[in-house]
Amino acid sequence: MLKLLLSVLKSLKILFNAKLEFSKPPHKRFLIFDEVNSEILKNYLKNNYTYLHCRNEKFNLYVLFFNFLNKKFNKLDYYNSYIGYVNPRIIISTIDNNPTFYKLKKNINQKKILIQMGWKSPIYDKSIFSFKKNKVKIIKDKLYNIDTILVFNKSIGNFFKSLNAKKVIEIGSFRSNHIEINSKKKIDLLYISSWNNIDPKKKYTNIVNGKEYLLMHNKILNNLNKYLEKYDVNLHILGKKNKFLNENLEFNFYKKIFKNSKWTFLQSEKYNSYKVVDSSKIIINLHSTLGYESLSRGNKTIFLDPYSNKIKTINFGWPCEDLKKNGPFWTTDVSFKGIEKIINNLKNMKNKKFLSLQKKYSKKLMPYNKKNTKLKSEIFTLNVR
Repeated sequence: MLKLLLSVLKSLKILFNAKLEFSKPPHKRFLIFDEVNSEILKNYLKNNYTYLHCRNEKFNLYVLFFNFLNKKFNKLDYYNSYIGYVNPRIIISTIDNNPTFYKLKKNINQKKILIQMGWKSPIYDKSIFSFKKNKVKIIKDKLYNIDTILVFNKSIGNFFKSLNAKKVIEIGSFRSNHIEINSKKKIDLLYISSWNNIDPKKKYTNIVNGKEYLLMHNKILNNLNKYLEKYDVNLHILGKKNKFLNENLEFNFYKKIFKNSKWTFLQSEKYNSYKVVDSSKIIINLHSTLGYESLSRGNKTIFLDPYSNKIKTINFGWPCEDLKKNGPFWTTDVSFKGIEKIINNLKNMKNKKFLSLQKKYSKKLMPYNKKNTKLKSEIFTLNVR
């Protein structure tokens, strides 16, 4: 009885803090599952869409009332009932790490489409992957169902197929594809921040904890600082885009390392990340999604890979299996000489040669599909109601 009472009180608290809708959900061709990350997606749906909010920020009392009468009390019941009222032709989401999306019910005339938005690794995506003893498996469920997944590349697409996907389409980065490429260069050297206020005791794998991760990260930055001092280069740092991170802590972290060098900190919320990388002559990163997007946009992008011997799934290009440990713009050597060598090699490389390499590897890692023509084709091949 006490457990039930606590559950009811918790539900009432959630409702009290949420916005409430009272009218029946409208019929729309598209239903967007989760409003987060949908800013660009809206541009492709011609105003014929509605949202299914999934973060307790908004509830529809009409749906809740009839669910209550029918003794349907869990969230999945609520989502499925909401979908039933909207009766969309396409249920679409850009949240690629929420298993609930895979469980949503649909009728035979409906289509579920998922768009990959972030570079995947079992280290970070534990809702989809299991990672034990350096072996990676997809977490499966018999209720999973999905029609089409639009992915970064073929290799990650092969993993997504295991989630009962009927079709997998390689489109590269949906977000990057939407933004026009601008090749005017103003910044000499850009570092895409990998800073995180992590617990040193946190276990990333059974081999690597937070302390080891931080030590390696700091080693890279200290060697990069030596490069700045030796070559008198001005570094720009693009801050981490995460509303839960404290930007002052991040700035102060870099201030201690680069105190004797010329550097500029760019707060991510104030800048368009794609315009920043496009305006940079050389970009350095560890394994960020933006780094791969930068490469796909034709920018000279360096990937430093200090964890390859311990965490296979954040190696450069994972899960592509046919890449060497070191290449023309990625390296496992994060010593000063290793960093100096790869920066200077890329800086002195003719654009024509680099673009030839970029074309070869981007096709494998993240192709560029300008204006997302593949997505448009997929969502408008069905008859419009």
